[in-house]
Amino acid sequence: MYRNEYWIYDYGWGDVGFHGSQQVRTPNIDLLAGSGYETHMLGKWHQGFFKRQYIPTQRGFDTHFGYWTDLEGYYTRQDEGGFDFRQNENKVNLTEYEGIYSTDIYTNKAIDFINRRGSAGNSTKPLFLYLAHQSVHSPNQAPQTYINQFNDISDTNRRTLVAMVSVLDDSVGDIFAALLKANILDNTIVIFTTDNGAPINDFGSNWPLRGGKTTLWEGGIRGNAFIWSTRLKKRYISDHLMHAMDWLPTIYTAIGGKTRDLGPIDGIDMWDILNHNLENPRKHLLHNIDPIDNNWAL
Repeated sequence: MYRNEYWIYDYGWGDVGFHGSQQVRTPNIDLLAGSGYETHMLGKWHQGFFKRQYIPTQRGFDTHFGYWTDLEGYYTRQDEGGFDFRQNENKVNLTEYEGIYSTDIYTNKAIDFINRRGSAGNSTKPLFLYLAHQSVHSPNQAPQTYINQFNDISDTNRRTLVAMVSVLDDSVGDIFAALLKANILDNTIVIFTTDNGAPINDFGSNWPLRGGKTTLWEGGIRGNAFIWSTRLKKRYISDHLMHAMDWLPTIYTAIGGKTRDLGPIDGIDMWDILNHNLENPRKHLLHNIDPIDNNWAL
């Protein structure tokens, strides 16, 4: 049975092929498309646009609405390189979204996808929706109405970041509500994950873990994540070691695929391990230390 899948959060893989290396493949998306999935992306790309062949719609996604670079203003859609806000290959007219917080924009777009499927009586094609929220990432900006909810936090910078998290939390709730209303929640796998720990200099917190983003301490490389699905047997907190490369075989198994079809890969299928809380075969992770700065986690 096919399942709809929604990835939420800034899972940018920003250090992979920023020049648009042809060695950076998209087997996950390609496999889903080959399995009959619609594949759509919202939000942050940050995987290169050196040539046209490296943009989202040329790398396996049917559509993309968002931005290609690493960071930009939550209201202006601009960074040091200029305006970056796109529908597939075309720039979006800023006036249409002027003054709207980016988390709200991407949330509403995701809900539009969900509502269209619900009103169509469930498309014959299953859906893979990758929502790479801009939040929580610098520059730290949040709607004032959310910031005002945390006046008990004395540090104004920390208050803004906490407000950003609160907006993101509301986004998750709104998307779950839309899935339920469209009557497709029971056939959906929701994966919420991050790409790295919080940057301490941007007032994030990884406590009680040491370090943060750009370090090899646990605060930099141990990320939060959860999987929600009615297909899972029970609710529990897992401390299994898992690497980003494990998502490919894990998701492929979850949608009914056979990992032997993937060929030789380094990822480990974690679906049954997580589903039944089995012993984890992954014992080690491979890291690369940047030879330039000698402490960057790639």
